[in-house]
Amino acid sequence: MPRPTNDELDEKAQLAEQGLKRCRNCREVLPLGNFGVLARASDGRQPWCKPCTNARMQQYENEFRERNPEEYLARKRAEKTRYKERHPEQHSRNIRSNNLRKYGLTIETFEAMHQAQGGKCAICQTQLGEGRRLHVDHCH
Repeated sequence: MPRPTNDELDEKAQLAEQGLKRCRNCREVLPLGNFGVLARASDGRQPWCKPCTNARMQQYENEFRERNPEEYLARKRAEKTRYKERHPEQHSRNIRSNNLRKYGLTIETFEAMHQAQGGKCAICQTQLGEGRRLHVDHCH
């Protein structure tokens, strides 16, 4: 990479005084908060803005998935397993929330509906115990 000119260094200093930085990729001048942290950089920030970095990482992931589909799937499965092991309660909430979203419900609206029905199924009036999974449709 060529050394920056004096004009470029002056611009960088002026922008830094204002809390701004120019992205090396898209050339946009943005607030420092739009750049990731990089301790070894002179200004302590990444050279690319977050949107450019995200696009670059997404492109890499898509290319990797096309070149190595089995290894990509193995990595994703391993990530999911690690997340389940490290965050079991959050994982359960995520599954529950995703299932309720299919019916256009939030956890809060489901809880209100369940309480209004007295903890029973609205169709067959079966009392649903604490350990049982609660369902929105009649498949329990």
